[in-house]
Amino acid sequence: MPWPAALRDIADTPALAPLKASVFRMLWLAWFAANLTMWMNDVAAAWLMTTLTTSPAR
Repeated sequence: MPWPAALRDIADTPALAPLKASVFRMLWLAWFAANLTMWMNDVAAAWLMTTLTTSPAR
C-alpha cells in the first residue's frame, strides 16, 4: 500500500527544516535557554543541599 502524498512530503522533510524560519528559531532558542537555565538551577540547588551537612538525617 503506497503512502499518501501528504505523508510522503512530511517524511521527506529534514528534521531541522523548521529552524529555517526565524520566528520558530528564536522561540526554540528561547525555550532551550530557559530549560538549560532551569536545569542548571536544579543542579546547583541539589549540590548545595548535599554540601550543607554530611548528616543523612538532616
